Formats: sequence, structure tokens, C-alpha cells
Amino acid sequence: MAVKENKTPKGKELVIKPDGRGFFEISFTSGGELPGELCGIFSDPTRAQIAINIYLGRKEQEELNKTSDAKHKE
Repeated sequence: MAVKENKTPKGKELVIKPDGRGFFEISFTSGGELPGELCGIFSDPTRAQIAINIYLGRKEQEELNKTSDAKHKE
């Protein structure tokens, strides 16, 4: 059972789910390799969500920087 879902800027969906041993893990619903900062196990879903929020915030900032850099080159 999924705890919470999130989407990357490219539309890949991340989900937090119990690992069956009392911990939580993050995965892409479509499968695939996770970035390093989202790998591993988390003691609770809140900590996993914080990791996702940091990752998505960084990715969003990278996308904004790309857009800004493209506009400045014009």
C-alpha cells in the first residue's frame, strides 16, 4: 500500500511504501534506478518524504536554471 506519491519534473512517479520489515523505501512506480539520495531505507514515511522533497526541490531548481540560462543566451 502506497503512503504518498510524487512526480519528478519528467513525470516519473515516486512512491513511499513499507518494506515489510518496519521500514520504508522509495521507488519509481514504473520501475528504474533511483538517484542515490533516494536509495536505502527510512525509519518512517516522513523522513522518506523529506528526502523526496529535497530531491524534487533540487530538480525543480535545476529546471529553472536551465530555463533562465536559455533566456539569457537569447
